[in-house]
Parts: sequence; structure tokens; C-alpha cells
Amino acid sequence: MDQIEGEKFRSLQQQLDIERSKRDALEVQLKRLLQERDDPTRSRSRSSTAIIISKALTRANPSSDILIHDVTIKTLVVKIHESLDNVLNSLVGKNVARNSFDMRQDVVKRDGEETVIVYWSFGVDQVRTCEMILRLTIVRENEELDDGEVMIKVSSVEETDLDEDSISALPANSSLRLILDNGVILLRPLPLGQTSFAFTSEIALKGQSALFENTANSFSRPTNTNAGLATMAKKVITTSENAEDLYSRIANIFYERFKQENVIDQRQKEDFIKNIPTAPPLTDGERAIIKRHMDFYETMRLKAARIGGTVNESVEKFFHRESKVPWGLSVAICDVPAVSIFADLWLLNTYAKKAFNKGTAVLEVFENLDGTRSLYYVKSFGLPGGFQDRLFETWITWDMRVDEFTGKKTYIIVIHPFDAYAGEFRPQNFMNEKFIKADSIGTYIFKELTDNTCEWT
Repeated sequence: MDQIEGEKFRSLQQQLDIERSKRDALEVQLKRLLQERDDPTRSRSRSSTAIIISKALTRANPSSDILIHDVTIKTLVVKIHESLDNVLNSLVGKNVARNSFDMRQDVVKRDGEETVIVYWSFGVDQVRTCEMILRLTIVRENEELDDGEVMIKVSSVEETDLDEDSISALPANSSLRLILDNGVILLRPLPLGQTSFAFTSEIALKGQSALFENTANSFSRPTNTNAGLATMAKKVITTSENAEDLYSRIANIFYERFKQENVIDQRQKEDFIKNIPTAPPLTDGERAIIKRHMDFYETMRLKAARIGGTVNESVEKFFHRESKVPWGLSVAICDVPAVSIFADLWLLNTYAKKAFNKGTAVLEVFENLDGTRSLYYVKSFGLPGGFQDRLFETWITWDMRVDEFTGKKTYIIVIHPFDAYAGEFRPQNFMNEKFIKADSIGTYIFKELTDNTCEWT
């Protein structure tokens, strides 16, 4: 039991080290932007800064679904599995919480076609709820926006700024109030019918913290209750540390509301298959490594001996020792289209793959290396019994070949140590004293037999 717990601790520690490394790199990237923002000689608006920071975050972490960053201002970025129009309608419309995880949204007042005052409320824990009264102003055209992007300016509204009808429309008080200043929501369309939701704002109003807590002190508002007009006082907390927890809550609410990971995985697969004919042409380096692997495959076909007892099995298995290194070869007939298995194995960044590898200390995928079809895949493997963990850094690429007589397609994936990659891309250093470098070399071959069957080697 102690050994298992020790391995779990070591895996968590490795994950923490990687996340710290990412955060440090991001701090350097954003520090310059924040310095520019605070430079009095620059005329850049707060909304411009928010757009720059949110885009920097998403470009630095393109595969992340939820990012929370805290450098003077709060920023959350959520990859939402829904179209931009539907996300926009959800933000400015009414939405009654479907469950305890979701956020209740009420429209307090509409001020023209592009401005709305909304009341948002969500549970913080089993006892407390947090509320926000926000003015959302939609901006569809701005020199800082790229095509298809929509900006929403966000600012908190106090009861003193509302008329009596609007105040009476407010639901009952919550125990916490989050006040935002100079806020911007940037919606950006993403591939596969998704949307990047970036929310940037200052968590300080009038020099105070943004978080209010239920206590008998300075803040109150009238509410309609069965007992008549009542008030609930709130006190300013002098730090904004808890506000980061609230931002994380908001990010998860929007992610979970539109979550459809299996649908996105299927869209990704269909999109990849559709674009196989227009993939970047093979580079000289890719051709050379594929030829090297295919030449060795031919050697295996000629020299490998069948493993005893596997004649009648559904998977044929062979073994060969080349230069004292053992190699295995297996062949199976599958009742699945060749291109489908090929796509399933090639796509390493799906939600299903992430779930399968959950708990892996190091797992990163970098696609389209230097504009090519190659990818860099790094993964750690924990070993039992006190053995030191291994770290695999691999270069993976693929090819499609068409038989000139039958028109049947063959798909090839080759896996090789990344040291052989001759391009300019160089990843961050994932190796440390906790790992021993390990290599993996392999080839997958998927040969079409019919439209719905293939030979998998």
C-alpha cells in the first residue's frame, strides 16, 4: 500500500512541476503586456489589453479547455463546444439553472438592441451563493477584432444605478457579490463548431476587493420577500484570493453547460478524414523515415517466424531478433474501414484519449510541426516496484498510398524517437531527474481490403 501511495504522490508531483513550468512561461509572456497596459505614454484601451491577453492565453495553450490566469487582472478562457451565436444568445438571455452546478441568469433590463443588464447567480458551496449584476454591451465591429469575433464589454451595476422596476426584478440576495471593472468577454469562433470564451476583468472596484460576504456591515439592497421589504448587509473582504475560486467556478459552469466531448471527437475525426487529400506534402525527412520503417517491415515479413500456438488465432503473431534487439509483428483482419482505424490511432488529442491517459504525469501533443503533417508526442510511464519512470519523446508522421491497379488505399503511421527529427521545432525540456529517457519505434499499416474491412499490421 505504501508503495502504491508513493507512486501516486510521485505522479502528482511530476504533474505539478509541469504545470509550474507552463505558468512560469506564461508569466513572462504576459508581464510585457501588463507593463504596456500600465504605461501612461500608451493610449491602449483596457478592452484592447483584454483582447491581447486573452488571445495570448489561447495561443499559448491551444489544446486547453479551461485556463485561469491571475496577473493583476483575472482572466479565464473556456473552449466551449457550441457555436458562437448560441453562446452569445446564452449570455444575454435568460437561463434558469438546470442543476446545482449551473448558473441562473435573469434579464433585469434591456437598453437597446446591444445592451442588457443581467443578474447571474451560482452556488459556491452547499451554503453560499454568489451573485453578479452586470451591464453587457455587445460590440460586433471594432478594429481590434478579427473576422467573426464578438466583444462584450462588462461592468458591474449597483442598485443605486437601477430604477425601481429593475430593482424589483432582482431575485433574492446571495451571500456573496462579485464586482467586476473594465471587463471584456471575447468570443472567437473555433474549428469544429466551437467557441473560445475569454473573460478578462479587474477584480477591484474603487480600490477595494471585489468579493462581498454576508455580514452586518456596509452594503445592502432592498429585496421583495414575503415579509415585505428586507435588506441583507454585505461586507467587503480585503483580499481577492477567493475571487480566483469564483472565476474557476464560472469557467467550469460554462464548460459543463455546453459540454459534448464525444461529439467534438467525432467532428475531429470526420474533419481529419475529409482533409487527408489536402494534407501538407511529405518533406524529405518524412519520406526518409517512412522508407526506413517500410524497409524494415519488409525485412520482418521475410525473416520473422510465427509464434507457436497462434496459427488459429484471430491475430497472427511473429517474432524476429535483429542485431540482438527483439521485434514483434502482428497481422489482423478487421471489419472496420482502414481510414477509420487510421484516424482513430492518429488523433492523439481527443477527449477520449485524454480520459484514457488521465493521471499520466507528462502527456503532451504538438501537431503540424513546422507546418508539416508530423507531430511530437511526449508521454511518461510510471513503473512499479521502485523502478524509475520512463519518458518517451517521439516523432510521428504518416503517409497514404494508392494502388495504381486496384485503387485501394494503404495508410501508414511511423513512430520514431524525436532525436531524428531535423526540423526547427524544439519542445520544452520535459526530462528531469525523475525520468529515464526511453525510445519507442514502430509502424502501423492499414491496408484496404473492401470498403468496410482492412488488414492491420
